[in-house]
Formats: sequence, structure tokens, C-alpha cells
Amino acid sequence: MGCFGLDIIELRQSQLESFTRSCGLRLQLVEIDNESVIECWVPKSITTHKPAVLLIHGFVFNATFEWEKQINALQKAFNLFVPNLLFFGRSTTQVEKRSEFFQAECMMKMLQQLNVKEAHVVGTSYGGIVAFRMAHMYPGVVKKVVIASAGVCMKPSTNDPLLKSFNASHVHEILMPNNVQNLKKCMKLATHKPFLFLPTSIYEDFIKCK
Repeated sequence: MGCFGLDIIELRQSQLESFTRSCGLRLQLVEIDNESVIECWVPKSITTHKPAVLLIHGFVFNATFEWEKQINALQKAFNLFVPNLLFFGRSTTQVEKRSEFFQAECMMKMLQQLNVKEAHVVGTSYGGIVAFRMAHMYPGVVKKVVIASAGVCMKPSTNDPLLKSFNASHVHEILMPNNVQNLKKCMKLATHKPFLFLPTSIYEDFIKCK
């Protein structure tokens, strides 16, 4: 059995998966090519009169943590597709590319494998950057795009004040913190209502889950 914090995280993940299934979605592993697999929540049954909506998460370790509040409301009017980007959840690749362009390409391949001809794309944080690239690269497929909290027009110096406040040399040290102190600071920046208190063990297990 894992430590106390890990048990809570696993329980929460199980709850979110059960909730997502109750909203009419099922979890599918989509082989987009010989080297990459995308884990995606897809409709249990496609409703032809509903448009498709692709929800792209940011830097959380699982998409259901990001979209919990939106899935139930949106599934009533849309065929929802909720993937884990590569390197999140069980989405994996043997390709060495690491960029939002590659993520956008893989999202497109996934839609093709799922026989989705066109879709509205919603992205938040890093997912917003991927959504922006998808809209630019595949205008015939992406009908409308919604981008939230994503720095699509950033300059190399944009993150300098943030890096200084974290005493970090690269933004990945903030987005993927490897110590409790930086994770607490990251959560404070990223949440509307920061957690008042969490045991250190839970923060440590969040870091393990990333």
C-alpha cells in the first residue's frame, strides 16, 4: 500500500473516472501510428446532430482533473473527446520530438483515427497553445477554437520575472516542480482558490504522479 497521500490521489482519480463514465464517455487507447498511443475519453455512442468538441488540458497529470467541471455540462450538447496529451496519463510515444507542434500533429492523427472530420477545440494553459497550433495547422478541421490562460504570444523574456520568483533557470522547473516548496507556489499561482492546507505527503505524491 502506498503512503497516505498517494491513496487519496488514487481514490480521487478513481472517482473522476467513474464520474466521467457516468457522463457517457469511455476510456480508449488510440494507436495513432506505429510509435505513439493517445489515451482519450470518447463518447460511448456518437450522436450525429451534436458537433465534436476536443478538450485539451494543461500541465496536470490527467485530463479528468482539468475538465471535471465542464464534462457533464458540455456532453449534453457536444460529442466530447478528452485526451491526455503525450507524456501525460497513459499517452506515450517513442518519437523524440518535444513541442506543441508535435502535440498538435498527434491530436490531429487521433481525430483521424476516431473518424472525426471536424471539431471545435478548447484548450487551457499549455493545452491552449496546442489548440492554437491545431487551428493554424489544420484550418479545415478546426472549426472554432477557445483558448484560456495560454501565452500564445509570449517572448523569450516573458517568463523572466516568474523564473526569478521561483529561483528557476527554466520554465519546466515551475510547470513540473520537483520539490514541495515550488509545487505549493505553483498551485497558488494556478488555482482560483488555493488550498488552505494539505499534508506534505500529498504534495510529495503529486510530484510522483506528474
